[in-house]
Amino acid sequence: MGTILIAALMLLVVLGTLAGVWVLGWWRAHARAADAADLAAVAGGEAYAATGEACSRARHTVVRNGAALVSCSVAGDATSFVVTVTAETRLWPPVHLPGAPRSVRVTALAGSSNAMP
Repeated sequence: MGTILIAALMLLVVLGTLAGVWVLGWWRAHARAADAADLAAVAGGEAYAATGEACSRARHTVVRNGAALVSCSVAGDATSFVVTVTAETRLWPPVHLPGAPRSVRVTALAGSSNAMP
């Protein structure tokens, strides 16, 4: 009886550790995507104000920060604009269950101070 109880407790410890690793890994993936999106939006806004081309700078910044650019758009004109960037990262460790997410997407906005709400 004691052996079965110890085995069950060890199984719970292993499953709890695995769940903790998943949660921390997914939290880190979300933070990486958020950081990449924020930095890309700011870099895109700076580039748009200087040269009028925001999305190529945003794409470069997202990739350099370990994510992938999903979408980039600019609304407004050269003095009043908002750059919207969506970045995506893969979740690690992946869960291979039907319907389980495989990546996380985060959207960030940046632009001129008179264009922001």
